[in-house]
Amino acid sequence: MSNTSESFLARAVALGQVSSYEYSFNMAPNDTIPSQLILGPYSGNYTQETQWFNMAVGSDGWTGNVTHCMDGDTSLMPNNYTQFNATFQTGYPYIGMPGQVFDNMEKQLEEQDEDIECDHGFCQADKNCTDMKPLKDLTFTMAGSNFTIPMNSTFF
Repeated sequence: MSNTSESFLARAVALGQVSSYEYSFNMAPNDTIPSQLILGPYSGNYTQETQWFNMAVGSDGWTGNVTHCMDGDTSLMPNNYTQFNATFQTGYPYIGMPGQVFDNMEKQLEEQDEDIECDHGFCQADKNCTDMKPLKDLTFTMAGSNFTIPMNSTFF
């Protein structure tokens, strides 16, 4: 691993910012413990029920069927959608979703903080993270379980 690697995690390990080339992504029910991306070794502190999704080669890979998607109390599902497939790429981190769902999320984010600008599937604000207005959590439903990503924890 080198500090010129394409993988941000490999670069972080090479620069001594993360102790080892390991990561885990916990998707937890939204009312008790937030979902989290852990860089480095897993500490084993997650004690709630685990929902497993088959991500093995030959399955749908990193794709999951989402039956509901919310930004705070606002549905991001277009009127003609009852479900969609989302692609989870934890190496970035990244969640791929249909354009209409992203357009709805983009609108919600830009309404929450006027400095947020979204372009070609990526949203950013050109200001210090501590100056960001609080954002609503992103919640989606897979396999009958609700999962929440606290959007303020995604600032870097």
